[in-house]
Amino acid sequence: MLNLYQVALAGFVQGILEWLPVSSSGQVMVFLSSILGLRLIEAYRLALYLHMGTLFSAILYYREDIIDSIKSYGISFNNSLLRLWVITTIVSVVTGYPIYIVYQKILGNVSLDVVTSVIGVSLIITGLLLMYAKSKKNYRTFKDLGVKDYIVLGIAQGISIIPGISRSGITIAILLLLGLHSSDAVKTSFLASIPIIALASIYIGLFQGYIVSIVGLIGMLSALGAGLIGLWVMVFMSKKLSLYYFALTIGLIMVLATIPFII
Repeated sequence: MLNLYQVALAGFVQGILEWLPVSSSGQVMVFLSSILGLRLIEAYRLALYLHMGTLFSAILYYREDIIDSIKSYGISFNNSLLRLWVITTIVSVVTGYPIYIVYQKILGNVSLDVVTSVIGVSLIITGLLLMYAKSKKNYRTFKDLGVKDYIVLGIAQGISIIPGISRSGITIAILLLLGLHSSDAVKTSFLASIPIIALASIYIGLFQGYIVSIVGLIGMLSALGAGLIGLWVMVFMSKKLSLYYFALTIGLIMVLATIPFII
């Protein structure tokens, strides 16, 4: 069982990495397993629960956008934010839950080195996708997105339940490919994450008992604080820098580090 300092550190790592185009759940899972000694399946579940903190960081950061949307359009399907949430979340659950069930079974039969290398390869793929998407000309805004776009975004978000597939990375890349500007892509990706993160975190929290434990609370608060920092950094970088460098660099390091142990 982790002590409060360890879970606070895990929450901090989760919060900082959640909004960057790297897999926060993958990185935290590797950290919890290799550094703190948790079994892979336990590390995977705790990593998912710690998203609860970054959920609140997204709500706080975009609170004005959420409030303005509700004030302007109310709780109706004329509200583009509500349409985004409902459609992408349903598609994400339908796509991601079967993957989650299968992945839990696989984790009991593989070594940490294999998982780490798969995460690294996934990050490299995400980085290459971001690189390709960045080269496209972007003309659309959030309001131009339709149901088909929401479905594609939901599928991408569901697939990102796999550690190593960065949710922010793959969804931002998809949105760039759909024609959004970088700032709109980042904002839409983060707003779309709110309901699906809530569902996943509450499910894991209730199932594992984290919600009613002091350990879970400390981890969540740590992820919340770090998440606000990470989110601000990501929004800033989306206006200044190419995002794919992060995913490519970290993915390559992880693959190179595990090659001697799996060949």
